[in-house]
Amino acid sequence: MRHSPPKKTGDNMNTMIIPTKKNKASIFVKRAMCLSLAAASLFAASCGKNEPEQTGEPSSTEAIITTEPAPEFLEIVKDGASKFVIVRPDENDACTQDALAFKKLLKKRVGLELDLSTDFSTPSYPGSKNGPEILIGACDRDETREFIDSLEENEYGFAVIGDKLVIAGKNDSLTAMALSSFDARYMFNKDFVSDKSMKLPTGLSEKYKTSELTLSKIMNSPLGVIATFKRFKNIAAHGDFHGTQGSATDGKYFYVTLHKKTSAGVETNKIVKIDIGTNKEVMLGPELPTDHHNDMCYDSLRNRLVAPNMNGTLISIIDPETLELKETVNATWLGGTPWAIAYNEARDRYVIAAGGAINICDGDFKVVQKISFHSEPNYTGQGMDCDDDYIYMPLSTAAGKSTDNIIVVYSWTDGYVRTVHMNTSWESETMMNYDGIRYVTFNGGGAVSIARVDYVLVYNG
Repeated sequence: MRHSPPKKTGDNMNTMIIPTKKNKASIFVKRAMCLSLAAASLFAASCGKNEPEQTGEPSSTEAIITTEPAPEFLEIVKDGASKFVIVRPDENDACTQDALAFKKLLKKRVGLELDLSTDFSTPSYPGSKNGPEILIGACDRDETREFIDSLEENEYGFAVIGDKLVIAGKNDSLTAMALSSFDARYMFNKDFVSDKSMKLPTGLSEKYKTSELTLSKIMNSPLGVIATFKRFKNIAAHGDFHGTQGSATDGKYFYVTLHKKTSAGVETNKIVKIDIGTNKEVMLGPELPTDHHNDMCYDSLRNRLVAPNMNGTLISIIDPETLELKETVNATWLGGTPWAIAYNEARDRYVIAAGGAINICDGDFKVVQKISFHSEPNYTGQGMDCDDDYIYMPLSTAAGKSTDNIIVVYSWTDGYVRTVHMNTSWESETMMNYDGIRYVTFNGGGAVSIARVDYVLVYNG
């Protein structure tokens, strides 16, 4: 039977195709392949971190992003000019001296004197807080806190953090060591510091560690040493008894002498007993005929207070319980008037200033050794103290000749060690210590004061 051809319906009409089983399968496969290719394209785009496929030159709507390389150096001084300020903690004697010494050395090395400021700032007075700074010591700055918090005990160092150079340690003595190390590494290295130029690597961060800073290590350090002090207790006058002379401590109490001098030149004293824990007076002793009573110490083995009268060669022994005079010793063998005294239990030795020397004496005040005085002509001798390692003599300002106080330090065996300065013109009367804590008594600022004293390393520059 003959089949007729399909009937034409015109060129503008679509031709209907009736699918068979065979072409149905073909269409399904083609659609699946298209969907797979589309999914693969989307996956590739996501793996490319959303970066457009590069197909030659970018279109006019695509941005070209370039990044400037970070600077390799922080320019502190450039061509003889600088925007940096040297900053130290407010009201900190040790770091102030450190900063002044660093400023002086920097001027010598680069020929430029930077301004010196404190870290004091408030919202209304930000100071230079947001500007380029050289931060010395525990400054009130986030960068300093960040660096010091990263240090372990007995560590110190320096770092560049943003536009700040931080030089610091875990305490003021370690800050002085940090400055000394910075000197050795950079201040005399011409690759970093030279005439009219100072630059440091932006990634700079160096830390160093030392053994514990014992008193002996501090006293024998090539760095400087100063005595910092903080007022602990003001002592009130009792009638005509005012102004302190000798003082002592047994670790539980302070014993402070209040002095009276009549118009006829007669000198007497009363001792005030102060509980260290409560900071309160617990007893006022009777009037003592102990003359000038220039110094005093506590003998812990014999439980007695001992004071040089500064009248001939007399030494007075006083009961610490009743504060009454028990005995007077005429120590003629000292060769002169005793004017300062201290006692050390570990050695069971007194040290007594008399006859132009420091006399090391046994429990009966008999001389077993002598140490020559170190001359400090602009200062006036006062009292004395000692511990297991050293003998300390505080000297006050001589009228018109000095503006501070000093402590002359002696070794028990080798004599003079060094002179330590205290930044005050108050009259230092004597020193006392117990279990490593040291105190000075002062007449100054309109009151008798007890101040705690610490020895701190300072940077020499």
